[in-house]
Amino acid sequence: MKSFRATKIAFGSCSSYDLRDMNIWIDAIIPSDPHMWIWAGDMVYLDDNEINCHIYEDSMDWQNSCNCTASYIESPPYTCHAGDAEYANERWISALSNEPYNKFFDFMCPASLSTGIFPPRGSDPSHCDRAILGTYDDHDFGWNN
Repeated sequence: MKSFRATKIAFGSCSSYDLRDMNIWIDAIIPSDPHMWIWAGDMVYLDDNEINCHIYEDSMDWQNSCNCTASYIESPPYTCHAGDAEYANERWISALSNEPYNKFFDFMCPASLSTGIFPPRGSDPSHCDRAILGTYDDHDFGWNN
C-alpha cells in the first residue's frame, strides 16, 4: 500500500476572496517543493462578493452583489451571499478552475487527471503523490462568524 512520506510541509490559508489569479501557487509554493500542503482554512470565501463593494457602488454588479437586507447571516455590503448554496457552489467551481491553483494540483497530484476525479482526493496516496490536507474555517462554511 502506498503512503505519504513528508519531510517538507507547507501550509496556508485565506485564498483570494475575489478569485483573481493566485500566482503564489506557481511563484512560491510549487518552487518550494513541498511534500505536503495543509489548508488552515478559508480556502474559498463562500460568502464574499467577487467585487470590491467600495469601488463599484454605481454599477449593476454592485446592486446584485452588495445591496441586500441584513439578516442573521447576511451583512451588507460584504456578505450578501451568505447561506446561498448555489452561489457557494459557483465559488468552489471558480476557485478550483483558477489556472495557477490547477498547476498546484498538477504538481501535488500528477495522476489525478487519469483518475477522473476532480478535485483530487488529497489525502489518498493513490490520487496524490503529495498530500493535500486541511480544515474548514468560517468562510468555508458560508459566512464569516
